[in-house]
Amino acid sequence: MFRKFTKSNFKSAMGKTKLHLGKAYHHTKSFLGEVDNHVQQASAAYKILHPTVSHFAGNDVAQKITRGLNGYEDIRRKVITGHNILEGGVKMIKQSGLNLGI
Repeated sequence: MFRKFTKSNFKSAMGKTKLHLGKAYHHTKSFLGEVDNHVQQASAAYKILHPTVSHFAGNDVAQKITRGLNGYEDIRRKVITGHNILEGGVKMIKQSGLNLGI
């Protein structure tokens, strides 16, 4: 039922985990890049259509759209900041000479 815990089993598990996390990171980054691209395009279109939306739908709707876009930008900035912090931490680990396989 349980295998004996050995160095090679641990190394294999770490390799599979690293591979899985790398693929998950790549796919997530790609997907979020696509989402960001579409939101940026919608934001550019909204800047052009803002006077029309305000006129026909009212200022309340236009303000809600603007708040939504501003909220998205806040979240985007936080994600980028977190990514940069994590990237810096990984770089420090690599520079320290500690071999974790990353």
